[in-house]
Amino acid sequence: NSSIFGIQNNRSFLLAVLKQDQFLNGSAKTTFLEEIYPDGFSVQSPSPTEFALAAAFIYKDKLEQQVLRAQNIQNELIGWSNRGNIRSTLLIQHLEKEKRVDVTYLKTNNFQVAFDNDKLEVLLSDEETRVNGKIISPLSCNKSENTYQIINHESEFCFVEINQTNKIDQIVSTGIMQAPMHGVITEIFVATGQKVKIGDCLMVLEAMKMQHELIARIDGSIKKISTSPGKQVSVDDILMEIEPND
Repeated sequence: NSSIFGIQNNRSFLLAVLKQDQFLNGSAKTTFLEEIYPDGFSVQSPSPTEFALAAAFIYKDKLEQQVLRAQNIQNELIGWSNRGNIRSTLLIQHLEKEKRVDVTYLKTNNFQVAFDNDKLEVLLSDEETRVNGKIISPLSCNKSENTYQIINHESEFCFVEINQTNKIDQIVSTGIMQAPMHGVITEIFVATGQKVKIGDCLMVLEAMKMQHELIARIDGSIKKISTSPGKQVSVDDILMEIEPND
């Protein structure tokens, strides 16, 4: 397998051609492409299985980055919460189509992926890959920044994870607080309109059996609270907005 990022390529077209019966049995003529693609070639849409694989791969990558930032975390505590399995919401784009996907951590390398009317269970380990128990092989998952490439012997798709906070301008100056990791909000110490100072503890996030205090980064007043105690949150979710002092 090869991974090509950055430039446009015709890998999907070549894979589609290689699966055509005329090509496989050697009967293709010079009019072959005109016959099978009279209206031109168009890239096929990813199936629910491929969307689920992409979501699980993206979630696993983010989880591994989170573990690297933490210290002395035992494997059995990864994704743990005393309120049950953590569910995260990802916004994934393929070409011009965006899809909101819920990913739930079940156990090591096992994830439940839900979107539209589909719910699939994905096993994504070094030894094998399965979707709803069916082996997906061979499979290659590659990453370049926020672009993820899913390849098997039949298809290749590139997915882009959209950071939902990218759509909000001037994040720092408006005092928007984001979740630093997946977890559950256990306590909120402020209310809308309340004045806060740099260093004030605003809320507590429980993740990996630890309590993490989230503090104010600017002086100001609470403009909006977008979460509540007991709510599960994902990395980069908007939790609170602070109106900076003039």
